[in-house]
Amino acid sequence: MILWGTITLGIAVVKNATQLIVVRFLLGMTEAGFFPGIVIYLSFWYRKQEQIFRIAIFFSAAAMAGGIGSIMVSMIDYTDNYLLSV
Repeated sequence: MILWGTITLGIAVVKNATQLIVVRFLLGMTEAGFFPGIVIYLSFWYRKQEQIFRIAIFFSAAAMAGGIGSIMVSMIDYTDNYLLSV
């Protein structure tokens, strides 16, 4: 998680497109283990029948977060365009 945060902060200091691509690739490598890690972590605490439900909740929450985030981005974009036109 520390490496993930450090690479995320590294996005702020990129100077060109090549650096951005490299940093995004590294960020993707650190994020790739998150979902499988959560599934393994949940398997330590719940029985097999309970795991299915808990993992389904986790994946549903991730999908809902993407949907809510896209709505928020569109609202911010609309506000930004409105303020620029005034």
